[in-house]
Amino acid sequence: MRCEKGSPWIMEMDDDLRFPVLDHDIEADVVIVGGGIAGMSTAYYLAQGSELRVALLEKNRIGQGSSGRNAGQGLAVLERSFADLIKDHDGEYIADILNQLESGHMHLRELCREVGHRPEPIEGEVWTGLSGIDEVNGALIELELRQRFKAPLQSLVVAEEIVGRLRIHSSIKDLVSTEKARWLQEVLRTKDDYLAAFSSPVSLVNSGKLCQSVARYLMREHFGRIAIFEGSAVERIDGGPGPKAWLRRNTASARAVVLCTNGYPLPRISSGALQKSTAQLKQYLASMVAYEPADGRRPGAFIYYHEDGDPREEPYFYFTRRPFEVTGKDLVAVGGPQLQVVGDLDQEAELPEGVYGRIDEFVDRSSLDPLRNSKARCWNGLMGYTSDGLRLVGPDPEVKGLWYNLGCNGVGLLPSLVSGRKVARQLECH
Repeated sequence: MRCEKGSPWIMEMDDDLRFPVLDHDIEADVVIVGGGIAGMSTAYYLAQGSELRVALLEKNRIGQGSSGRNAGQGLAVLERSFADLIKDHDGEYIADILNQLESGHMHLRELCREVGHRPEPIEGEVWTGLSGIDEVNGALIELELRQRFKAPLQSLVVAEEIVGRLRIHSSIKDLVSTEKARWLQEVLRTKDDYLAAFSSPVSLVNSGKLCQSVARYLMREHFGRIAIFEGSAVERIDGGPGPKAWLRRNTASARAVVLCTNGYPLPRISSGALQKSTAQLKQYLASMVAYEPADGRRPGAFIYYHEDGDPREEPYFYFTRRPFEVTGKDLVAVGGPQLQVVGDLDQEAELPEGVYGRIDEFVDRSSLDPLRNSKARCWNGLMGYTSDGLRLVGPDPEVKGLWYNLGCNGVGLLPSLVSGRKVARQLECH
């Protein structure tokens, strides 16, 4: 597929905003490793709620890693279902996580307002389509569990033709309605057949550009207590009392080191214990294609669970429509395929070969809206997946002084904010 390589959202960012390379040894109360939305939100909440001295170390440019290479959907969801998670965790614990994530929309609004980020997040809804009977019955079980444990609820709309084949518990009948299959196609903006759909709140924002807004705010309001360094890759971390982050020529000493690296390769940890992140984290590369639509529809988002393709490498497709400041027009970013990878990668490479064509084929087959044209842009971004599908948040149980806010598990924006706030509160008390 012919397309212009590179993330359009990085093109919206201020290339003149630069921070120094760490060229000397420093001491701080907290060292944050990673300058994406997880690292910047952790630094922001530490600045807001404490007097701790913070040094943030980014190996490349602020906001230009995964935060500048996503689709910009702020969702309060977990990719792993409630029914699956409850096999390993209490229902109340899962519901608490989901309720905290739901508050992420509010925290995002407050953060953008406080740091003066423009444009403001676009708040709307994302419609999710389900194509198989098993998926629909799974959504019904999800609703039943969410209601039982007081987690956020969303109504489910099912095709009239399949109602007799579903197991609808009496406790959730008021949350389930029926419509004709054609109505589902229209609300999902698809030519494909789907058996059910539901909508959820979504916040659309360029999270890479938001990282820059937070960085400007921290330098303006907390200069001297918060320090930000770019081009400062951490190669090793010494655990134990007084942990230390080692760069090639310098060190950053602190009382706590917080890893906010999402799916990027982790620094070596010089500790006899097996740290939690190494045991759990896997890297995946997500690929995306953006199109310039010909119609005047409003910004919004869609997710399509479909029955073809490998569920491990293509669990769903997602469409995100939002304004593109460079051209003054909208872009529709489409993603879904992902590939497990290891180590540092060329983020302009097409991996696996032909993946952009696979996305384009889905768009051509599925979308009701005219999207395919010669102005397509293609890019990819790294994601971190944990073994249990839950974000790594808080202190490592074995390595003293090592903390986490990482592992997007496919959904990173709102969880990064919520978890950054949580880690900051824990560090203030600690």
